[in-house]
Amino acid sequence: MVVRHRLDTSILEIVSGTTTRPVQADPNLVGGAEPRTIVLRALKAGTTTVNLIYAPPFAPSEPARALGFTVNVRDVGARCSTAGLRALRQGPSVTYSVAGEALRAKATGCTQARTITRVAARTLVSNRPVPKKIGGFKITTRNPCGGCSPIWTVTATRGTARVTFDLAGGH
Repeated sequence: MVVRHRLDTSILEIVSGTTTRPVQADPNLVGGAEPRTIVLRALKAGTTTVNLIYAPPFAPSEPARALGFTVNVRDVGARCSTAGLRALRQGPSVTYSVAGEALRAKATGCTQARTITRVAARTLVSNRPVPKKIGGFKITTRNPCGGCSPIWTVTATRGTARVTFDLAGGH
């Protein structure tokens, strides 16, 4: 469980996976803490040191441990507007929603990037998997971990062109 972090937030931001709430140990469990994924989002090119401090929940008398590493972020491309990139689907008693977020385009225009994001969001909100190809771009999707926020990280590539975005929400 991460209890504290330090990083240059102009280069990276923590999207999910950290908490400051203590975890109650279960006396019936043996071993280390449950695995936890920390998602970092690149905001601009640069280098930053990331220090994570965590407390092992199964040994309260044991001191907190630290993990540090350096992250070198390459050019992540131009930021594109995500206004209007929310797909909705009305269910019998609920409205499902998937929104495109953190949209970036490199070696392609924002119009193309927005089209890819829109198609992916509409497909996901319809309870279908994101297509493997959209507009000639090869699509790779990282599904959210079990118990994590419903955020799919999507990368679309075609030659040197690259589009990255998150799809937040669910069905």
